[in-house]
Amino acid sequence: MPEGALLKAIEEDAYVQSARIIQEAEEAARELTELAGKEAASLREERLKAQSDSFERKRASAINGARTRMNGLRLKLRQEFIEGIFKGVTGKFKSLPKKEHDQLIKRLYEELKRDWLRDKGDQRPVVHISPSDLSAVKDDWALFSPDGGVSLGVVFTSKDGRIRYGNTIESRLRRAERTLTAAVDKILFG
Repeated sequence: MPEGALLKAIEEDAYVQSARIIQEAEEAARELTELAGKEAASLREERLKAQSDSFERKRASAINGARTRMNGLRLKLRQEFIEGIFKGVTGKFKSLPKKEHDQLIKRLYEELKRDWLRDKGDQRPVVHISPSDLSAVKDDWALFSPDGGVSLGVVFTSKDGRIRYGNTIESRLRRAERTLTAAVDKILFG
């Protein structure tokens, strides 16, 4: 084979091999591009899911925090409302005309005296009463002790102070607090 033909055959063979190498490289590049695309998509999905989960946790935390604050405010509002009712009722009783006020104190005293006699018999109590209310009750049965800490009612104690019975407007309101709280909840919150 002449030298020109040999060179031409080598050249053609080199051209075919280089074309095959280029084709294989392009196929490998396509496969790598597809694989990289799949990995990128998978990584994107993982990150998106992680971000979505994180967002859901933060959202749930924010909602729970808001609910907790709302319930706290609701409870505070309820307590303030009830305290306002107590103060309003107490204020109404304090502003009664003298005659009605004295009748109220006398009635509270008589009720408590009846309870004391039922439970303690002839044991005479010390009657704690507001100094301004002393004139409302006239009874030689017990020892009266003016007490600025008692308002709108009377408190009986044993002479040693261990036994204590109270009958004041405030103590009656406190006993009615559970019923009042339920009524306030129904009014305010349905």
